[in-house]
Amino acid sequence: MKCPLCGSSDILKAETEYVCTSCGYVFTEAPEEIFVVKREEMLGSAPVHEYAFLEKIARRKSTDFYRRYGARVQHTCEVLRLPEIVREEALSLERKLLKRKFRTVSLEVFTVSVVLVASRIHGFALSYDTLSRTFKVPKNEIYRHVKRITLELGIKVPQRTAKDYILSYAPKLGVPEKVVREALQISEEVPQGVNPIVGAGASLYIASHSNGYKLRQFEIAEVLGITDVGLRVVIKRMNKTKPVLVANEIVR
Repeated sequence: MKCPLCGSSDILKAETEYVCTSCGYVFTEAPEEIFVVKREEMLGSAPVHEYAFLEKIARRKSTDFYRRYGARVQHTCEVLRLPEIVREEALSLERKLLKRKFRTVSLEVFTVSVVLVASRIHGFALSYDTLSRTFKVPKNEIYRHVKRITLELGIKVPQRTAKDYILSYAPKLGVPEKVVREALQISEEVPQGVNPIVGAGASLYIASHSNGYKLRQFEIAEVLGITDVGLRVVIKRMNKTKPVLVANEIVR
């Protein structure tokens, strides 16, 4: 089995977890034909002094290196309750930075900063204050790392719209083309200030029910990596401007 994120077939086991050694992706299910590696061989304390990431790889096994960084990204996203798409984006950014020998004195600040950049790419408004309080890292260091990361990778954080997410997630929900077309039209009515990924979910829900294709709120929330409560609130707001007949499910 190959990693769904980077395509690598180098997959190892750390106790109950299965991990891609190339990008740190953690499998939700056990892949076939894996090698067994002890957890203590893959984890360790971070060095205090500044170092180049690629030099670190040369001194330690790549399994040790990627397992530690991938786990940090996953933990950070779980604490912040960010969806899978943000974690995948953060891992992708991280890999690019590693290849460029990005230097840091704090792995914690580096991880938090990468996740912050990834979250903003996908429209999630995390603040420096929130990250500083949650992970006990200096706010000015997060700001400095974010600035360096965006300059290093030439990132101009795009403003992704609900339409982008509709086109990305509609195939995973298995909705027909006519639902997608109507969802794209409905997404233009997403209230200002609503997270675009939540607006996409609400648009798909309304469009599916108006076309007799009964998507459930919890199904959309699970696939998009959002909460069904937040989705329900946005659906209710949008129904005030575009009321539809919603059978078998009450929009509270």
